[in-house]
Amino acid sequence: LPFTLDIFHLARPFQLSKLHKLEELHVQRNELDGTLSPSLFTLDSLVQFYADHNFIGGTLPQEMSGLKSIQQIYLFENALSGELPSTVGELSGLERFRVDSNMLTGAIPYEMGNCLRLKHLSLEKNNFHGTGLPESFDKLINLEKFYFHSNNIRGEVSEDICK
Repeated sequence: LPFTLDIFHLARPFQLSKLHKLEELHVQRNELDGTLSPSLFTLDSLVQFYADHNFIGGTLPQEMSGLKSIQQIYLFENALSGELPSTVGELSGLERFRVDSNMLTGAIPYEMGNCLRLKHLSLEKNNFHGTGLPESFDKLINLEKFYFHSNNIRGEVSEDICK
């Protein structure tokens, strides 16, 4: 049966934190708005979180490190703003991370290089800035797809990038 989970700060919030065994949460391609609820980041069994193609705003909280089992986060095509939290680097099982086509800013956190299982990283079409990518990206040896165009990164491409 189809149903709607109100995981955001809306009129009648769903008590998502009670779903301790929830492994997959797919709420993409709706008209969800608001911000991500802190209760979302207490789901330590969550493996997949797809909330792309919505109107979700606000920032990604430091508490996202509470997603201990997460492998896939798809939050692209939303209205997220602010910087990527450094705690994204604590998501050791993360394989796919898509936050493209938002309004994210700041430098890419150095800690993101700690996501050693990362295979697919999409950061394009945001407002990231800085002088290149973190040196820690050298450790992302499993990376198969990396999309980073249409940002405001300046500087030289390191010779080490292709070693």
